[in-house]
Amino acid sequence: MIKIFVVVFLSGLICACSLQKASTSKALSLSINSNLIKFSEQGFLYEGKNSLRLEIYKLGQAFFTLNIGDKICLDKICYEKKAFNERFFKALHYENLMQDILQFQPLYERQNLSKNECGFTQMFRNRAYNIAYSVCGERLEFKDLQNKILIKIRVYE
Repeated sequence: MIKIFVVVFLSGLICACSLQKASTSKALSLSINSNLIKFSEQGFLYEGKNSLRLEIYKLGQAFFTLNIGDKICLDKICYEKKAFNERFFKALHYENLMQDILQFQPLYERQNLSKNECGFTQMFRNRAYNIAYSVCGERLEFKDLQNKILIKIRVYE
């Protein structure tokens, strides 16, 4: 009887664990230059089912952490997504802008998307920003010339 219980319990545990989406991680180099943050270092991007966590290391120690879930937390200070965007990007943007950048996704529902042989480019310009965004394979560059913001990411396999 105990053997049957153990077998049933273990098989249920194995099935439950296999149904959960395992988080993935990517090694990357990241450069950010803005009024709020400036660095060029190595780190990891961890993707869970409903969250992202970016950890940047300097001298083998995590010195910068960005968590994206329901809110965006920079180290231990959390912001509503639009408030974070306004603070970091100095302009109002849609909630998931930073998440889309970190996941190499097109911005603004693919508006102004031009595909090329290795990815795509997008350009956005209005009174609040002047953005050039490009993804080419494992490289990404986000530039807001008006607000002097640069994000460069290179993912390592």
